[in-house]
Amino acid sequence: MKKKNSQVFVLENIPYTAGAPVVITSGCLVKDGGSGRLRCQLGMACVSDDPIRAVTVLITPTDADGVTLSPVQQRFTGLSVRKDGTLSGKTELVLNNRDAGAFTAAVEEVVFDDGRSWQAEEGAERLLAPPMQTLEEAYGDEEMADQFRIRFGDDCRYLPWEGEAIWYCTCGTVNAAAEARCRRCRRVRKALTRVNTAEL
Repeated sequence: MKKKNSQVFVLENIPYTAGAPVVITSGCLVKDGGSGRLRCQLGMACVSDDPIRAVTVLITPTDADGVTLSPVQQRFTGLSVRKDGTLSGKTELVLNNRDAGAFTAAVEEVVFDDGRSWQAEEGAERLLAPPMQTLEEAYGDEEMADQFRIRFGDDCRYLPWEGEAIWYCTCGTVNAAAEARCRRCRRVRKALTRVNTAEL
């Protein structure tokens, strides 16, 4: 009987670099039930106005004791992802070191369709964003979530959040901090992120 795949680790905080055209939105380690190999699965989103064709990511695994293992640089090509597009499902790699129990990730380089490229500066600060939470998870109350939807729309799913370089819209889109409105649904950031809970 074939063994099932098992999830070993999930990124609790989302790493990003200010100014990067691509943002990592999720990540996990999955152990293959048959081979025992570890597969690193990443979700990424484009926050650039220009289409992207390649992304290079640095994966730094750690073992069960938190000891840093050899980092792995992976280049994902042939993407042709436009603004508001996601790279999920196209960004998976196999880690040769089976001792890995966790990892961190950082976008190192992005190549645009026209041949231009963006590179992270040496020593660039790696910021952390919280994982997206559904309205129900964040408020712990379905009634509050329903009141949020009454105010902002039936398609609202996630709690809005804003950081130094990116912000999350309630529709699930990751936006650059410079954008006052969500790229996808056009909701206004300030209205979403400054909701008075008492008013709901």
